[in-house]
Amino acid sequence: MACSPVEPNYRQALNYLALKQRKRAMVVLFTDISGSPGIDDLVSQILLLNRSHLVIVVTISDPDVHHAARQIPSDSGRVHQRAAAVQLLAERRRVLDSLHRRGVFTLDIPANQLSLAVINQYLQMKARMTL
Repeated sequence: MACSPVEPNYRQALNYLALKQRKRAMVVLFTDISGSPGIDDLVSQILLLNRSHLVIVVTISDPDVHHAARQIPSDSGRVHQRAAAVQLLAERRRVLDSLHRRGVFTLDIPANQLSLAVINQYLQMKARMTL
């Protein structure tokens, strides 16, 4: 049986969550928002979910992409690599900033800092009585 990549159905997944979890809850969504064709659907579903729940969107930043965006290109291949990295980071920042402005908590962190950052975010929210 062959497997092929399938775009996630955010609407179905988050609607299911909303139906099953009626009480206000903290929802931590680990996702990759880079270059996904379904990103607009994901954002709209997160905003709907954020009306009833406290949502934290966690994305794992890629140090290689950050490095590629900062490099000084030495050939045309590196120019394209840098341009793609800069575009990817700009789109990611645009989406995360848009969510943040609308009241969604966001974390964009390297994988080696993931656990500590999520725990710290939870503790900050608890201390501010956001939960």
